[in-house]
Amino acid sequence: MARIVINGATIVGWPSFHDEFSRAFRFFDGYGRNRDAWIDCMTDLHGPKALSGLRLPAGESIEIVLNDSAIVAKSYPEIFAELLRLTRYANNLYAEAQKDVRISVTEA
Repeated sequence: MARIVINGATIVGWPSFHDEFSRAFRFFDGYGRNRDAWIDCMTDLHGPKALSGLRLPAGESIEIVLNDSAIVAKSYPEIFAELLRLTRYANNLYAEAQKDVRISVTEA
């Protein structure tokens, strides 16, 4: 399982949310910095043509470790809730594509 650490202390709004995920997951230069682009990138993390510089092995699951998660949840509850919704949505897309990949969010 790939473990990716997100620095929640840097998330102070949507622009910084996208900055932090783009940095941590090494999203491609054309990353659109919106919900649809986040889903596209998070469901295309594997193989040589991935939308991420991580290029994970096929089937490898992802653990997002959200440091300072309590700060994000308290100060930016809409962003925290949307992260969980987007993660569930990405997991549903993986399941529909019959891929064993799962994304989990660990609060730290």
